[in-house]
Amino acid sequence: GKGYWALPELTAQTFQAYLPNYEKPFLRTGDLGFIEEGELYITGRLNDVLVFWGLNHYPQQIEQTVVKSHPALKPNCGAAFAVTVAGQDRLVIVQEIQRSHRKSYLFSEIVEAIRWAIFQQHFIDVYAIALLPPGHLPKTSSGKVRRNECKLQFLNNSLETIDCWYLPHPESSNVTSLIQRYTNPLTYMKILSSIALGKIKSSLSRLKLNT
Repeated sequence: GKGYWALPELTAQTFQAYLPNYEKPFLRTGDLGFIEEGELYITGRLNDVLVFWGLNHYPQQIEQTVVKSHPALKPNCGAAFAVTVAGQDRLVIVQEIQRSHRKSYLFSEIVEAIRWAIFQQHFIDVYAIALLPPGHLPKTSSGKVRRNECKLQFLNNSLETIDCWYLPHPESSNVTSLIQRYTNPLTYMKILSSIALGKIKSSLSRLKLNT
């Protein structure tokens, strides 16, 4: 194709990228990547990049951090995206739960595990966490996560969630408040107590299954 119909500015931006020593234009695909030792590595899409407090983040990396934060979370079944709240972009996590943990998980433990892991790895304050039943995350026919569809369903309250958590007073969330939260001993007590309660609930659930 030569461009978009009746959209000259968008056509120039996408279809008319010129490089030194080349006469013909190139197409901007919107893919991001890097070259190392002569090999091209694709890292993601420009439209998928999330920006929080002036820093760029790939949703795929955040999703990997989330699923590693707790054993009840199902691999390759989560989405990270941004929504605008009080004039700022805020991080939302949508994640399926493992079928084997449907009756034994403690939501507060999962929330604290996700928030702590994202703070450690990415220095972001999470705005919302939505937990889904297995098989309910929007995906393409080839199994790719449909992040934009997840975002639309989240905003329209049409996601079939098991549990949902929102950050209290998001308008006051900033770099300073985030640092204060995770340097406060009470935060660590909350995290540890959530983990302890989660282990107790999991143990009781296994006892019920064995009796």
